[in-house]
Amino acid sequence: MFSKWGIEASAIAILMPGNQAILLIGSKKLDDVCHEGLGAAVAAVVNEAGGQGIKLLEALPEPGDRFRSTVLKRAGFRYLSNLHYLRRDSARGTTLSARSDLEWTEYSDRCREAFLQTLERTLSQSLDFPELNGIRSSEEALQGYAAVGRHEPGLWWLASVAKEPAGILLQSEIDECGTIELVYCGVTQPFRRTGVADALVRRAVHQTGQIGARTMALGVDERNAPAHRLYRRWGFVPFAIRAAWIATPHKIETSEFSGY
Repeated sequence: MFSKWGIEASAIAILMPGNQAILLIGSKKLDDVCHEGLGAAVAAVVNEAGGQGIKLLEALPEPGDRFRSTVLKRAGFRYLSNLHYLRRDSARGTTLSARSDLEWTEYSDRCREAFLQTLERTLSQSLDFPELNGIRSSEEALQGYAAVGRHEPGLWWLASVAKEPAGILLQSEIDECGTIELVYCGVTQPFRRTGVADALVRRAVHQTGQIGARTMALGVDERNAPAHRLYRRWGFVPFAIRAAWIATPHKIETSEFSGY
């Protein structure tokens, strides 16, 4: 973690595995003086992140926060879309069915390469923040997913049909209050719209109930209509929205935001 601050404003980058970082920005006031101070702090953080090899820097202000949005834009960030947070009470029953011909492989170091290859294939033409594709390698992306909450290999699964990789399901325990996050759920192109996505979510719902967690949570791109329909079928409801902004520090020249 590293930070930059002034009297009225601060910017903190929380470093994560996989060459990514989360930016937290704050200000006591929302006036022009603080705007300049916060802008300078964010620009300095972007500079330092690039120097440390960070490839992806993310910020999630509330939608409509024009003050922070302006600061982020001037510091080299770009807005992608709104991130919708959904959750599901695990006590809620379901009568939905899904295809049952999938073969399931639990994650282990021995099959890490298969998980990496399948993850890369599921990202092809994905509708969930496609702008992120190619910024980091699949290895870095997997490291980032493993850093969410507490990584449990028994919550990571690869689904295959007749030995052909069809999808991947990555979950993590978020807290001791009984929350499981569906960190990533993806289907390879040949198996999209064939019921594999429903099978992945069904397994996630079943596992959440099995381990006694009370809630499932996830985040999804506002633009990803098929995913929203999928999760709605399984009883997920929205509970929060954030604006997704990203910067790629290793590709940004200092001169782009030297106006602060």
